[in-house]
Amino acid sequence: MMSAPSTAGASSGVAISTAAQPGGVTFTVADQGPGVPAELRERLFEAFVTTKPTGLGLGLSICRSVIESLGGSIRSTFDGRTQGARFAFTLPVEPA
Repeated sequence: MMSAPSTAGASSGVAISTAAQPGGVTFTVADQGPGVPAELRERLFEAFVTTKPTGLGLGLSICRSVIESLGGSIRSTFDGRTQGARFAFTLPVEPA
């Protein structure tokens, strides 16, 4: 969660929500920062893709690897109507 505040700015905040889905749960993380440049949206989850001058570009790539290893998926949910970046990931839940 260090990346969202550093990109969004201290006063913009980060919102996290969850929603039950059939067979899993979806987590959404959103901020009100500058968003993701259009030219990077298709490559966001590749290693070494970054918008920060000193960034390594590994954060979202690592997130994708971990989430997929757990049987889930991650995606950018940019809709063009709101400011900021928004990501959602879904993880499977086994019945108790």
